[in-house]
Amino acid sequence: MKTQITGRHIDVSPSLKSYVTSRLSKLEKYIDGITDVHVTLSAEKYRQIAEINVHSRGKLYLSAKEGSDDLKTSVQQALEKIAGQAKKKQEKRIDRKRRAVKSAEAEGTFNVIAATGELAGTVRTLKPEVRDLVEARMNAIVAGIATAHGAEARLRYKRSYPVTRNHPEQTAFAAAVAGDIVGRDRVATDIPPIMGGEDFSYMLEARPGAFIFVGNGDTAALHNPAYDFNDAIIPIGCSYWVRLVETAMPAST
Repeated sequence: MKTQITGRHIDVSPSLKSYVTSRLSKLEKYIDGITDVHVTLSAEKYRQIAEINVHSRGKLYLSAKEGSDDLKTSVQQALEKIAGQAKKKQEKRIDRKRRAVKSAEAEGTFNVIAATGELAGTVRTLKPEVRDLVEARMNAIVAGIATAHGAEARLRYKRSYPVTRNHPEQTAFAAAVAGDIVGRDRVATDIPPIMGGEDFSYMLEARPGAFIFVGNGDTAALHNPAYDFNDAIIPIGCSYWVRLVETAMPAST
């Protein structure tokens, strides 16, 4: 994360710059993929102004401008406003859905218009009620498009993996154990949800538990041909599992 701190009509002292930089580092807890943060500090009459622009993946993502009679207070208020904006974006992500067409097939040869065809793909949501809504809407849309073009269509909607949803108590326990292994400052507990399918989701529906990620370093995502497993994390992973068992089921004396 690149940070640029500038002053407008004021001098930014090294101590003030250090204060702002330390506060900015906490943004990575709420925002994924931060590339640049621009901070402008200024004075307008009796007010001290802090303006913060956060760029994620090269685009302006969040911004806030706050003023008070103290510059550090203004910085803190602007950061709190950005953190609130980031949380709202995360909540919107939870309500969203993703549809992807994975294949398209039709019978016949390349120079004959096929009489039938088939599209196949996936639907992913983060809430059961959104999943219900998507299925109902897809049935209506498929039927409507086919009718509008004088054709027939049938939707086969197969429900597969549910959402992998952690349980609070078990998640807190797993995070505490991980913190004992690598340090609590290196354990992220407030990350945005993702839409990957996971077998463990069925286990979490039957029993309370937690699914965690072990950081693999700078590589392509899992299930990507360019994925490169980091052998250096094997001792960390093994230590985590051993400590997890030792803490949950301590040996009797």
